[in-house]
Amino acid sequence: MGAVVKSEPQVCLPFLFPICAMSITAPHPFASAESDWCCARQKRMSIARQQRAEDYGMYSNSRSVSSNPSYRSKQSQSATETTRATLDRLTTMAQTRSHAELLASQNLYQIFNERDRLTRIAAMERTYSPSIVFYDPGEIFIGYEAIDKFVQNLLDANQSWQFKAAGPVWTTQAMVMMEWTFGPASAEGGTGEEGVRGNDVMIIGEDGRIEKIWTMIKGVSDSE
Repeated sequence: MGAVVKSEPQVCLPFLFPICAMSITAPHPFASAESDWCCARQKRMSIARQQRAEDYGMYSNSRSVSSNPSYRSKQSQSATETTRATLDRLTTMAQTRSHAELLASQNLYQIFNERDRLTRIAAMERTYSPSIVFYDPGEIFIGYEAIDKFVQNLLDANQSWQFKAAGPVWTTQAMVMMEWTFGPASAEGGTGEEGVRGNDVMIIGEDGRIEKIWTMIKGVSDSE
């Protein structure tokens, strides 16, 4: 007969069973919070990796686009067109200013300073639109004939007087302004003793000629 091995009896104390059961079945008090933190961390890492991948893709695309000869050609063409547009705009502005100065000069010297009526009318046709309106501080004159009569009466009443520009021509868009003096002529062809000082504000119409003139006279149009 073989030897009989006696096993010691298993003792389970009743008061220990609840503790054992709790240690097996009850979760750790921080297990849920730690699991949530791990999930959130993994999610953040995943988002960060995705963002880096997108950034690298955009960087790679931008490098490939900028290094593309056709892209560089288009970029150079765009810069050239911008430069050309700027030059065209500056040229147009210079031409507009030059034309405005010419009209202002013709108005002062070839119309208001001209004592020959036929010559004055011809200058009006070059300088004024047919619908020209002249606003004097005391009256409004419409058309070549009305303005011609006004200028003739003004010059007849001041036989030795003449107009002279008293400053540069100012321009903005279709508006032109010129300051002038009107007084006795000197031997050199200028004005000696100053009689009247004022300025003309003119609007250039679509036909490239002056369509409206406002005259302001010092001591009349101001508050002095």
